[in-house]
Amino acid sequence: EGIITIPPSTIHVRDLTITDEDFAPVVSGASFQIKSGECVSIVGDDVEATRALLRALAQRTGQTKRVAGAVTIHDVSGGGARVAWVPSSTDHLDACGILNARTLVAYAAKLSGHDESHVEACLHLCGVTSRDRPVNYSECDEPVSLRRRRISLACAAATKAPVLFIDDACGLTSTGRDALSSVSGASIAKCCSALAKKGFCVVAAAPGI
Repeated sequence: EGIITIPPSTIHVRDLTITDEDFAPVVSGASFQIKSGECVSIVGDDVEATRALLRALAQRTGQTKRVAGAVTIHDVSGGGARVAWVPSSTDHLDACGILNARTLVAYAAKLSGHDESHVEACLHLCGVTSRDRPVNYSECDEPVSLRRRRISLACAAATKAPVLFIDDACGLTSTGRDALSSVSGASIAKCCSALAKKGFCVVAAAPGI
């Protein structure tokens, strides 16, 4: 399955408060710490609140959200740790239909300045076990949307960013609550757990749960 080594990192959050454009609190006074090897899910019925908290942790707050408090992401040396963002949409893979999963993950590794020595590990950890199965493989035994989510997550892991932020991990905002009755939610949770065991710090938003 290959080898992947991830440097330790920690997310520190102190008195984090997020308000909307009307200054109504979305998140109020949150303080916590997330370390390497941990997998944390942000859940709740309030879709905007869960996703706003994830964006604030990843320092990707939109113009309509106001954030107070402190969020720091440090590596073992005390400096800033790199992060990777896994978007809720996999539309960016539409143009890659002729490329197989391994090629996409290897390209992500190359773009981030790494060789391909850890690509097989990323494919294995995210449940993408075939080198030659293309993104839009119609005979796959799982939904295409789940397959794409696996590949998107593997691409993020291939950058060796020690902190991974996953937006809408169960796909509820795009596919509806029926996603929970499929294998999608459990499969992505298994991928996140596997990545955390390898030393990643994984934070996923699961709005609607």
